[in-house]
Amino acid sequence: MKEILTVPSQAIIQKNTDFDVVMIRLLFPFEDKEENIVKASLLPLILNYKTAHFATEEALAKEKLRRNILSLNSQLVVVGTTGCILFNLAVPRPNLLKEDTFESAWELLKEVIYHPYIEDCGFDSFDLTREIENLKKEIGNSKKTLRGYFPTRVREICDTDPEKIFSRLIDNHMEQLDEVTPANLYDFYQEVIGQKKPLCFVFGNVEEKETQRLYQKYFPTKDENISLTKDYAHYLSPFRREPQYIEEVKPFKQSALVLLYKVQNMQEEDCVCLSILGSLLNSQSSSILLQKLRKEEGLVYSAGFQFYSNYGVVQLTAFIDRNKMEKAKEKMFEAIAFLKDEKKVKPLLEKVLDRKRIALERNKDSRQFLFDDFMEDYLDIRENAQKEFTKAKKITTKDIHKMVNRLCLDTIYFVKEEVKDE
Repeated sequence: MKEILTVPSQAIIQKNTDFDVVMIRLLFPFEDKEENIVKASLLPLILNYKTAHFATEEALAKEKLRRNILSLNSQLVVVGTTGCILFNLAVPRPNLLKEDTFESAWELLKEVIYHPYIEDCGFDSFDLTREIENLKKEIGNSKKTLRGYFPTRVREICDTDPEKIFSRLIDNHMEQLDEVTPANLYDFYQEVIGQKKPLCFVFGNVEEKETQRLYQKYFPTKDENISLTKDYAHYLSPFRREPQYIEEVKPFKQSALVLLYKVQNMQEEDCVCLSILGSLLNSQSSSILLQKLRKEEGLVYSAGFQFYSNYGVVQLTAFIDRNKMEKAKEKMFEAIAFLKDEKKVKPLLEKVLDRKRIALERNKDSRQFLFDDFMEDYLDIRENAQKEFTKAKKITTKDIHKMVNRLCLDTIYFVKEEVKDE
């Protein structure tokens, strides 16, 4: 469901005196549309290279060094159909060095965003061609391995949504790579960034007044607020009356069995319980999945659990011998059923929660984690880690049992290793 999130046009600052590095992130949100998947992926790559005033990669790299910039780059982030071009800047905190270049870093950040290198009303054709070819090679090479092939395929076969947002990946829209031109990519830049005001987040040991001054100086606006359209969750439906079975024979050196479940009546608050469920099945403190598949039967090379929180999809994966599919499937079902045994699950749940507590404390030493955690909570992508852990501590074995009952098996997918002499 689309909602409007209103953000103050001032910088949103998380003051932290524990680190000597300041991180600044500027977000340009936009609606992620199927026809722009490739353009949205290419744009941040092109903006990383050069600017109008620093017209070569070498010149821009030298300028970053001169201004004591630790890193400056851009990337694409998409949650549901809410996309954004995200610019990341990391610099030493003000007054740490003899030559204070904090303001000059803001100046270069503005240059990178608003003054890209343009020729003939478009981006540099050489840079664009290089990035398109790199994407083609990267995607092509990934398809040659089982672990590169099946994640995209899994999304395709499970996506029952009419808009196909779950499977909205470049891999499924390769034709767009041949349609991008320097001019239409620049048009997309003007639409998404242009002269728009970004959302600004700052983390580190900074003075708020001075930081706000710099933000307003280099990214001025008369608006009091900035709006972000939230369209994060797209829980998949409808549910199949009977699970589909799909088997493919591929020339890989391994085979993989995947069970895909959809969560009935999925709600945002279910994410905490499903995260715990995943830890019970496959984590250092509880490995029910591997216990059933490897230790009891020696069936797998590896196994995994994945939860797509914005789509209400749970995935269990086992990398197996091609001739052991039926036994592996039986044991994977046993692992899910085991979660209903509240007496046996209780000590494992305690271990999982203790492990999460330790991880939370450890993560407090990571500025990257703290900044991500703060931003995602602020933007309502998810609650911060402390809030999530507080809720996790209230999860009981009965909650796990009830959640298992809400898992609706959607797909059994088997990628089978090809044997040429068959």
